[in-house]
Parts: sequence; structure tokens; C-alpha cells
Amino acid sequence: MRNIKLKLFEWESEFNLCILLLVAFFIISISILFLSYDKKYSFYENCDVEKIKEVAVINSNGERQIVKLPKVINIDKEFNFFVDLSPYKDFSKKSLISSFAYSNVKIYADNKKIYEIKKSDNSIFKSGGYQVAIFDIPDNLNYSEIRVHVEPNFKNLKSYKISNIRIGRKSDIISCMIFKESITMLVVLLLLINFITTTLLVFLRKDFFRSENYSIFYLSVFGLMVAIYFLTQMWSTSYFWAGAKEFIYSVEFITLMVILLPTCFYIKYKLDPKFKKMIDIMAFAFFLNFFFQVILALFGIKEFKEMVYLTHIIIVSYLLSVLFAVIFTDSSKYPDSKSVVVPVIVIIVSTIASLIYYFIYKITIFQNVGLLVVISLIVLEIKELHHKYRYYEKERIEKNFYKKLSITDNLTGLLNRQAHEDFIKEIEYNKISGWILSIDINNLKYINDNFGHIVGDKLIVDFANILKRLYDRNEKINSFRIGGDEFFVFIDENDKFDIKSLVDEIKIEYSNCSGYENGFIPTFSVGYHYYDSYKSDDVMFIYNIADKLMYEDKVRHKPKFNFENTFNSKMK
Repeated sequence: MRNIKLKLFEWESEFNLCILLLVAFFIISISILFLSYDKKYSFYENCDVEKIKEVAVINSNGERQIVKLPKVINIDKEFNFFVDLSPYKDFSKKSLISSFAYSNVKIYADNKKIYEIKKSDNSIFKSGGYQVAIFDIPDNLNYSEIRVHVEPNFKNLKSYKISNIRIGRKSDIISCMIFKESITMLVVLLLLINFITTTLLVFLRKDFFRSENYSIFYLSVFGLMVAIYFLTQMWSTSYFWAGAKEFIYSVEFITLMVILLPTCFYIKYKLDPKFKKMIDIMAFAFFLNFFFQVILALFGIKEFKEMVYLTHIIIVSYLLSVLFAVIFTDSSKYPDSKSVVVPVIVIIVSTIASLIYYFIYKITIFQNVGLLVVISLIVLEIKELHHKYRYYEKERIEKNFYKKLSITDNLTGLLNRQAHEDFIKEIEYNKISGWILSIDINNLKYINDNFGHIVGDKLIVDFANILKRLYDRNEKINSFRIGGDEFFVFIDENDKFDIKSLVDEIKIEYSNCSGYENGFIPTFSVGYHYYDSYKSDDVMFIYNIADKLMYEDKVRHKPKFNFENTFNSKMK
């Protein structure tokens, strides 16, 4: 037993080392990618799509101010910005792409409106959501400048992000947009497949999971939330689902509200129980935030955009609470707490890294940060699944061991009466035909009473060993010890099977058993009858016939010995 535990420990250590190396590989690889990536090989360069680097914004004094994109500007009313197309030669038959949020937008060329984004009359939310738009540049422009008029949809919008704008052929723009987001799409697909397979595993294999601890399922739900949030951030989603922009807008903010809720149910079973109440309070805070924000937004009192800071506060508070709980949980008492250290560190480090990167380059790295979170999530799921599998296998082996123990005869190793009763039900249910034998060892009671149970037990064990050897030769022969000297045998063969030859073979082998003095020859009485499952569904009726024949055989062939003179109970 000691060696077995040692091997398991070593195997688990190797597994943990592999996980650590895998995480280190991805972190180092992504870091090298960020530091060494040559921007001249960007997707848009290859697709013949150019980025418009700056636009002119009319400030509150009516003056033009050049700003680099993307740019967040402070606003208090509607405003205009201008896109200069003169640096881009031959812009005829080309299009522009950008994202516009929470506003009605009108786009003019040569003072003629060429495109408009307007909040629907049956809009549920005041903001109108956001939309990625691709609009064609008119031919033969007199002025190589596009004017964009932005009118915020709600008064409390104090800032506006002018997103990146790109120019190129429409087909190239769409191709590049999809190609650039292909990794994100793949991650989303993997997360969705993971959620579906895990859900099926949980509900189809309930013996593998326990109702009180579906930790692997909670992780897959968290993965689903991440996948949905990924989808709402993709320009491809916004462009191809332009008619459902309010739906995408609401799903983005609602998903953000509850994205960490599944982790509450996962983490609270891993940490010191004294922190369980704190985690429950944070889970309740996520729920309340979701409930009140949805109510306020649906009744037009507040917009999701206006209330997002509440979600951010709750998320930060939750992460700090988890970090506090992890630090002050004794891992020696609660070893499962180690499993949450890696994801907590990855989330915090990746968040800080994204802030630093944005501070230096003024660019968000949402997809890359999200990829780190997904990698840590997948690693955590693999480790959790491995832990559950080991626990399940250990429990299954123990269960099978005790089940086998409960249906095995201790003396002979044959199946016992309980197994015999279950077997009868099985052959009746499955309509299995075969030969039924009722066997009784002769004179066992007299031998036990007069010469001791050691001799009697030897008679029983010798006979059982013969039945075991028969099974080794032919697995269709099933043997049971159902009483002290009583045996039941079922042979899964047709009625043409030569049962008499088999019985004679057993008699000869039993009579040749050695270890008895003074020429004693062990014998047994037997009765047998064929059970046809298509003619009868009552196995016990046929067994009673075989049992009656066995007693008739006992009367005819029971040997008459003077045991005191012919049998000595001492064993060789």
C-alpha cells in the first residue's frame, strides 16, 4: 500500500510540473510576441487596408483640434469631427469602417448625407447601443473630407470614444476584420464546446460528479460567460448583427455583471470555511447588481453605460476579497485552495499588464488579456478534472471491492446466495436459456459433527476449486455456493449440450481429490434440468425440479460407510 501511495504522489507531482511548464510556455511566448512583433506585417497591411491615424475635432470654442485615434474626448453636446482623405490616393470605390456608440450619427461628403445611424423608434434603451458601420466613399468628391456628426442619445454621456477608422475596399475590410478576430473566434468556439461537453458529462455521468460540488461545471459556465463577453466585443459580431445592436449592447453589460458569479460557487468550497460567508455576500452583491441594473435600464431610469462603474467596483471588491481569502487560508489544512492561486494571479497580473500597456501605447489588448484568462481557465479545468477523476476512480475501485466482497463466499471464493438471487433475476429479465444444476455434497453434516469442520471445509473447498477450473475453461459455466453443502450451477448452453458427460467428469475429478486417509472418496449428489426461457419465465420452477432430482440422486447413490473405521479426520 505504501508503494502505491508513493507512485500516485509522484505521478501527481509530474502532472503539476507539466501544468506549470505549460503555463510558463504560454506566458513567455505571448510576452515575446508583444515585444518582438513587427507591425509592418499587420493584418491590414496584407489585406490592403489602411488605418486613418488622426481626425480633426471641433472643440467647444469652434476650433479644429487634431487628435490621434483611438481617442476619448470630453463632450457635453453633439459635435463634429472630420476625416481627411487626401493622404490616401485613389479612394474611389473604397469604403470606411468604424464603430459608433450610444449616439445617432450622420456622415456627410460634399455636404450630402451618405450614411446614417439612428436609434430605432421601438428602441428599449435610450443609448441605442453601438454599431460597426462600413460605408462607401462617393466617387468624384469635390472635397476630400468626410464630416461625421455625432449626437449623443442620452444627456449623461460625458465622454465619447472616437474609434479606429480604416479605409480600403469593402471586401478587404470584411476579410481583414474576420481574419484579425479569427483567434478570438476560435477561443469562443473552444469555450462553447467545452461548456456543452462538460454539461453533458455532468448530467449523463452523475456518478462521476457529486451534487454538492459541481466545481468543474462552474468553471465551464465561467468559460461560457467569457465566450459570450468575447463575442460582444468583436467588430464582426456588431457588423453582421447590426439589426440586433441593442441586444448585443445589453448582453455585453449583463454578462459583465455576472461573469464572475460562477467562480463564487467554485471558490467557496476550496477555501477556509470561515471565508464562505464573505464569498456568499459577494455572490449576493453580483445578483443584486444584476437585478437592479436590469430593472433601471428596462424602465429607462438609467443606462447600463451609466451604471457600469458599479459593476467595476463589485468586481474589484470581489477579486480583493478572494485574494485576501487565498492569502489567509492555510493550504496545509485546505490543499484545494492551491488550485485558485494560479487563476487569481493570472487575472490580477494580466489586468495590471493591460493597464500598463494601454498607458504606454494607448492601445487596449483585450484579446490578449482574455487569452491569458482562457489559458488559465483551461489549465484549471484540466487539473480539476484530473483531481475528480482520481477521486472517482478511487471511490469506484473501493465500491467494486466491497460489492465483490458482499457477493463472494469467504470460504470458497465462489459467488454467494445474494449473487445467486441477482443472477436468477438477470437470466429471467434477459431470457437466457441454459442448464440448471442443483448439487449437494454427501454426508457433510456427519463429517462436521464427528470429525471436525476442518475436514468438512476441505470437502467444500475441493469441490469449489473444481467448479472454478471449469469456469476457467468455459466462462459460460456460472457457479454459486448457496448454502453449507449446496451449490447452484448454470451453464449457458443449448439443450443439445452433453450435460451428463460434464457431470461425470466432475464426479471423477472430485473422487480423485487427495488428502483424505483410509481410502475415503468424496462424492456429491446432483440433479439437472434444462431451462428454456421461451417456454417459461420462472427459473425457480426449473431449479426446484433440478433440486428434487438431486435428492432422488442422493437417495440412490449416497455411499454407506462405517465412518469410524474408514475415515480418519487427521489430514496429511
